[in-house]
Amino acid sequence: MRIWKVGNYVFALGLLLLLLNDHYLKETYSNWLTGKLSDFAGMLIFPLFLAFCTGWSARRSVFFTTLAFVGWKSPLSQPIIDWVNNYQPWHFSRVVDYTDLIAFAIFPLVWWTLRNTDKLKISPDPLFARVLILPITCFAFVATSTDDDDQYFIDSGIENCCVISPVDQNLGNGRIYIPTAFSPNGDGLNDFFTVLVDSNIAVIDTFYVYDLDNGDTLFLAVDVTNPQDFLGFNGVVNDTARMKRYGYTTWITALDGTQSSFSSSVCSLPCVEPFDGETPPGIPECAYPNQFIPSIGYDPMLSSGESLQCFE
Repeated sequence: MRIWKVGNYVFALGLLLLLLNDHYLKETYSNWLTGKLSDFAGMLIFPLFLAFCTGWSARRSVFFTTLAFVGWKSPLSQPIIDWVNNYQPWHFSRVVDYTDLIAFAIFPLVWWTLRNTDKLKISPDPLFARVLILPITCFAFVATSTDDDDQYFIDSGIENCCVISPVDQNLGNGRIYIPTAFSPNGDGLNDFFTVLVDSNIAVIDTFYVYDLDNGDTLFLAVDVTNPQDFLGFNGVVNDTARMKRYGYTTWITALDGTQSSFSSSVCSLPCVEPFDGETPPGIPECAYPNQFIPSIGYDPMLSSGESLQCFE
């Protein structure tokens, strides 16, 4: 019976590992191992689930899974992600990291399981698999792990600019800082929005900025191996730098292998023309790129050099 392709011990263990890693281990022990563990678990159970749903052979299920995963982990999938984000309220993404392809090493176990499902079935009653395993599997594929620091916004107005603190913390043996504002006015000061790091950060795996109104990706960089020289997003959209709030997501890896993601918003404050309205209350608390010292992190006592006369 096809139900045993998911109603077996190997599938159940892979499913349990995926849920445990996504919803506990990644948050508690953010490192290279937990970053890859979900990929291995996913590559284990997805071909089994696919074979159950379609009736495909082991060869076809593994082949399709390989194509889908390679496409998902490459920049080629970004237009599809942007299109989907335009038609649903939750912005989703993935990390472009080709080292994730190491998860294909699990395929021999997949192949063996698909050829021995009758011997590995958990229960002689197929109702057990249908009622218990299938709903949990659907949840595991749809639900993703979240960070307490992740912020999601419903508009791109600047009224709530800089009401949250900048990202300023250690990552493994390295230090990272992500400002809450930048001023793309071409004066050579805070013109770019970027992730600022010390010499112990190895790579910015993925860094993208998106429009909070429609989810369109405005800037994407992957596999930045010289993060200390990385300029980032210049704030120009359709040839214009606007006073607006944007969302961002980034994955970063330290030299010791520690990896983590960060998602929040940043305010673009070019101030090239007077602002029609009162100064938003959070603006004086904005943290700018040039207020970062690699050895100590964010220093609010450092002058940003921004007069922001558009609010005066």
